[in-house]
This record gives sequence, C-alpha cells and structure tokens, in this order.
Amino acid sequence: MINLGILNSYNMKRSIYILLILLTYIQGIHAQSLGQNRVAHVKKCTVRVLINGQPSATGFIVNPRGDVLTCFHVIESAAANNYRLEIQLNNGEIIPANYLTYLLKDGLREAIGYDCFVLIPQYKEQIQHEFLSIGTFNDVQEGDQLITVGYPLTVKQAIISTGILSTKWSESNKFIYKGSVDSLQRDVAWLDLTMNRGNSGGPIIKLGLTPSDDKVIGIATFILNPYGPIADQLVGAVNKSQVDITMGGISQNGVTKLLASAVANNSIGVSGCISIDHVTSIAKKIK
Repeated sequence: MINLGILNSYNMKRSIYILLILLTYIQGIHAQSLGQNRVAHVKKCTVRVLINGQPSATGFIVNPRGDVLTCFHVIESAAANNYRLEIQLNNGEIIPANYLTYLLKDGLREAIGYDCFVLIPQYKEQIQHEFLSIGTFNDVQEGDQLITVGYPLTVKQAIISTGILSTKWSESNKFIYKGSVDSLQRDVAWLDLTMNRGNSGGPIIKLGLTPSDDKVIGIATFILNPYGPIADQLVGAVNKSQVDITMGGISQNGVTKLLASAVANNSIGVSGCISIDHVTSIAKKIK
C-alpha cells in the first residue's frame, strides 16, 4: 500500500524545488534586462568628444570629479595640432576639456600602446558627477552579456548596443613611438556587438544583477571591417590628388570619397575592446 503522507510530502518538496528554480530563472532574466534606470545612468555617464567643435568619438565619466576616459587615437590629431577639445554631456551641454598631461609625457608610450587617454573637463562648478564603476578584465568571461554606449557616425544622441563577449586573447600591439617601432603586450577581446566609427572610447560594460553591480571591463577600440584600411588609403590618395574631373556638376573625387567613407563606416556586427586593466595600471603610476 502506498503511503499517501510520504507521497504528498515528496510532491510538495518537488513543487517547492521547481518553484525556486523558476523564481531564480525569472530573477536572472529581470536582472539582465536593461531597464530605464540603467539606461538613464549609462547615458548620463557617457559623453561625446568634440575636436574643433566637430564630433570625433565617445568617452565616459570615471569618477565623481567628472574625469573622462577615451581612446588615444580619438584625441591624437587634436593633441598634435593643438586643436580645441571639448566634451558634450548627455544633456547637450558642451564643456571645454584639457589633456591629462602625464599621458602626453611620461605616460605617452602606454597611452599609444594601450590606446587609452584621460580628459580633464573644465566644469563651471564643482559637483559630484555620476560615473561608471570600473571592474577588471577578469570579471568577464567568454559568453557574458555586455552593453556599450556611444555616439557613432556623428549622431547627437547616445546609442546603446547589446551583445556578448566572444573571445578573449592577448596580443603584441606594434606602434610608432618617438620615430621607432615599439610594442606592448595587451589584453583584448572580440565582441559580438555592433559598433561603428564614433563608438571608439566608449565603455564596454558587463551587466550585474542590478545596475549598481555593472562594471566597465573594457574600452571600445576597433571594429572588424576588412575593407576599412583600403577605403582610408583611397581617401588619402584622393586628398593628395591635384586632378579632379567634374561631370554634370558632380566631382569624381567627391563621389570616390563618399563611397570610400560608406565602406569604411560599414559594420558587420563584430567589434573589439581593450582591457580596462591597462588603464588601472596607468592610474596607479600617476598616484
């Protein structure tokens, strides 16, 4: 004879167990959703970098003072030519900015090799700014969900993209430093996450259980576009050309540059970032 008391107890425990699994699953889905608070926070902490009044790329606020982190290649031409440098906050306000001097002197090699830079905005008044929390590259694993925020293709509004970290690896990054070829070992990752030109310098954020648990684990640095370098070379050749043919009022060089720009800015949905740990190591040297 079946003991109904034991059977009912077993069924109740089984039901409770299944319910706990479902609640955990639902909580996980809810935690990983973006939500209005998370979106508002990351947008408020992300800025547009302007050079001579023109949009260049993206940066993000990293401390209560309002300092901004971006890529070195974003500000390289501005630093070399003493161009006017500004940041534009998410509310549209434009703030003059200066360079962190250390990264143009003793820290220049690392700024170039790791492609990172810090800007010091000249705010009108001292306030406690919202900022993004910095994590470590070890916080993220292949397959983890990520988001990035930025101002691609000169748009005026911040755009959020979602995706996953596909592959982490380490590479020897070669670059020109003081007229010679140099290299630094750096940690990078491929992302299954759509970015375009203008996203450079934006935060790569691993989502936590709550928005307060979100951590920046990398800086948006490059996109996968096999035709980008060729298109850039074509634009450079056109700019140096002394000959142009106009037909029906249309410049051949102008059309060539337009097509090259369209190709160079095309995204296939694969992008890359550098580890935030490289910035952290530089910050320790400054202190």
